[in-house]
Amino acid sequence: MNILQQMSEEMWTDFTKNGEKVLDQALTFDEWIENTMTAGRKLCLNLIRAFLEEADRKFKESEIRKHQFAIKDIRETTKSTLYGDFTVKRTYYQNKETQDYFFLLDEVLSWQKYSRMTLGVKARILENVAGHTYQEALSMIPHLGIHSKTTVMNIVHHEGKQLPNEPSVTEKPTKKPIQTLFIEADEDHVAYQDGTNRFMKLVYVHEGYDLTDSRHPLINPHYFTGNYLSGDNEELWTTVLDYVNANYQSERVYLSGDGAQWIKCGVDFIPQCTFILDRFHLRKYCKKAS
Repeated sequence: MNILQQMSEEMWTDFTKNGEKVLDQALTFDEWIENTMTAGRKLCLNLIRAFLEEADRKFKESEIRKHQFAIKDIRETTKSTLYGDFTVKRTYYQNKETQDYFFLLDEVLSWQKYSRMTLGVKARILENVAGHTYQEALSMIPHLGIHSKTTVMNIVHHEGKQLPNEPSVTEKPTKKPIQTLFIEADEDHVAYQDGTNRFMKLVYVHEGYDLTDSRHPLINPHYFTGNYLSGDNEELWTTVLDYVNANYQSERVYLSGDGAQWIKCGVDFIPQCTFILDRFHLRKYCKKAS
């Protein structure tokens, strides 16, 4: 039984059950219509997910892929569309010649890096914002899985002018050969105006410490920070990986932190990376053990 037939039969079963409830007056006609529309959207999104994962699988098994691209990982991503959220698994590849990393599906579908929303959703939000509040702009898209007014503000302020059909072309920087690269990560509570406390994650990449200066400043540091969700590590670490790949050709990478799971997760994203406890927590645990 193919996936389309299985999904169709499941939808038909639910449809007839709800129809019988309507005839028994246990469900209203309008509720039946709404349930059917919801099931239809779910069916369509599941079909899209299955189609994309099958296309990715075929490419993964192709001779072109085996000759030119190495498989690095399989990762899930959730995208918010105008008809609801859907999650899809896609393969993370590395070009054997250029050493660049990429998701084939992301490039083919023109998905923006690190964005949870499709371009269609962003365009609709920008349309809705004209003459409406941020909250109203969200509520006008009934099946959207995003409810944060801050998200709308970021789209208006930072991405409103960045939705062209063709991306801008920037010159690639020259990779710097370096023996050892260092990545440090930490997090802290930040008080928001609404009275809540949230974790802000901070990652910084550098080439070591300048020991000629008594303050031991970092050499060429680059910082990454933001209010990333507790379970959302892919967006943060893929951003760091892109920076490292674009700027460095390193033999080894050391990632240090307090041992939190989201920090250790960086080892799965950064090649030739080894996790070590930072000096503060190493002393703390050694003192506790002794």
